[in-house]
Amino acid sequence: MKEAYGRVENVGKFCNNLWVKYRMTRTEFERLWVEQEGRCAVCKRVFGDPLRMGEVGEKPNVDHDHSAGEIQTDAVRYRGLLCVRCNTYLGKVEGPVLKGMVEYLKKYGNW
Repeated sequence: MKEAYGRVENVGKFCNNLWVKYRMTRTEFERLWVEQEGRCAVCKRVFGDPLRMGEVGEKPNVDHDHSAGEIQTDAVRYRGLLCVRCNTYLGKVEGPVLKGMVEYLKKYGNW
């Protein structure tokens, strides 16, 4: 299965990975997909739909609460679908760092 900027070759494998990694069903993925209109929740970049065979585009990443652990329990809480770039940025600045950055930008009127 090609992950980014390619086609999903096996929809069943994609759905199985959603369950194994995040305890997310296909229905839950589709709900987020519709809510976000097939776009990154942060930057609004358009995704390729991984549930449609042959559709080309960036594969969405499931953003999840990292404090819940990397999985293997039903405790993983997913928040939304993000592009690789936004998911990486968020992973680096979660928690107090992100709060501090927002407060800093608000203080100087750049928010």
